[in-house]
Amino acid sequence: MTIFVQEAATLFVGDHDPINSKHLTLKNHRLPTLGEGYEDHTPGGGYVGIEVGTGKINKLESSFGLNGEDPRLLSQFGFGSRKPLQFFSYGVIRDLRTGEALEGRATLVGYLGSIEPDEYSPGAAKGGSYGIKGITSYELSFDGDEKFFFDFWTNTVRIDGANVRQAENSILRLG
Repeated sequence: MTIFVQEAATLFVGDHDPINSKHLTLKNHRLPTLGEGYEDHTPGGGYVGIEVGTGKINKLESSFGLNGEDPRLLSQFGFGSRKPLQFFSYGVIRDLRTGEALEGRATLVGYLGSIEPDEYSPGAAKGGSYGIKGITSYELSFDGDEKFFFDFWTNTVRIDGANVRQAENSILRLG
């Protein structure tokens, strides 16, 4: 048993060109929340309603905040370009038991769908909050091991490397 603590992070928007790294200005980054969709069900002859899992994952959204202005990022706002962007997030995760530094990695494909500038305040590093919307692909790995993978276009969902929708995709003739 151990405890893992994230010590540092960076985010690349578009590709791995060092000019696209946000390591100097990144103040926060929220990875997508993984949530299964549920619907309420109240049986006609029953007395208690329940929630029934739909077998679907809710839409994925991500966000990050930056200190300072980022004109290069402003030009990548989704409305101006209908081409999806790749977002690469890397984190240094420390195993407190062994002291070993491990890699956390997330890759997302989506759109820079929202930009909310911070309010100007004298002496403060005005930056902004950014929303990644329309996510069609998401991969999360920990120390090189794939923990979660989703691809909208191929209808693929893997957890710990196992294709959890293989039977359903086979029935639907999706590969």
